[in-house]
Amino acid sequence: MLWLLVLAAAGVIVVLFATQWDRWVGLSVRQSTDDAYVRGDITPPSAKVEGYVRRVAVDDFQRVKKGDLLVEIEDSDYRAKVAQVEADLLGAQAAIDNIKARKEAQHAQVAEAESAIPGTQADVLRTRQEADRQRALLATTFGTQQKAEQAVADQKRFAATLARNGAELDAQRRQMAVLDTQELQLRADAKAKQAALDLAKINLGYTRIVAPVDGMSASGACARGSMRMPGRRSFP
Repeated sequence: MLWLLVLAAAGVIVVLFATQWDRWVGLSVRQSTDDAYVRGDITPPSAKVEGYVRRVAVDDFQRVKKGDLLVEIEDSDYRAKVAQVEADLLGAQAAIDNIKARKEAQHAQVAEAESAIPGTQADVLRTRQEADRQRALLATTFGTQQKAEQAVADQKRFAATLARNGAELDAQRRQMAVLDTQELQLRADAKAKQAALDLAKINLGYTRIVAPVDGMSASGACARGSMRMPGRRSFP
């Protein structure tokens, strides 16, 4: 009977060793193996602009969070570029303001030229009628050659004035069209300078290389432009 108990105990021990051995080993505080390997993801936060490294903000194997600064590139050239393009944009905007002021003055010139037309047309009509009347009177005893000639001269003078006023109005309108075209060109130039400023600011931002995800910086990661991310230790 004793040997049956011994045999049963041995069976239980064998089963426990067969089913629980890996779990016991895995729960051990100290682990050892000759063929373990580490599997993980490597995210390379490479620089998007050229330049000298001014400061490395992390140490080897330092844990970082997404958005933490890793490396700063010397940004003096990029800041100067931003300042230059900002000045160019301000100049373009000042040119637009200037052309707008000129257009306001030109609107006044056009309005003045337009206002002169109706009055001159009225004078042309009046002097034409007067010339016709004097010519009719000349055929009678009530008219004189001098008055008829004066009426015709007045008619021609006001007709010439009307033609001159019309030409002036056309010239002022053409000048307004020129200013409109110049404003369109200046606005296009300002839009291009705004795009250049946006790009310059983006490039300036690229001088600060930050962690793209949470992780740990690898040994020499800043020099190689990579950051090692936490992986999962596996055992065969």
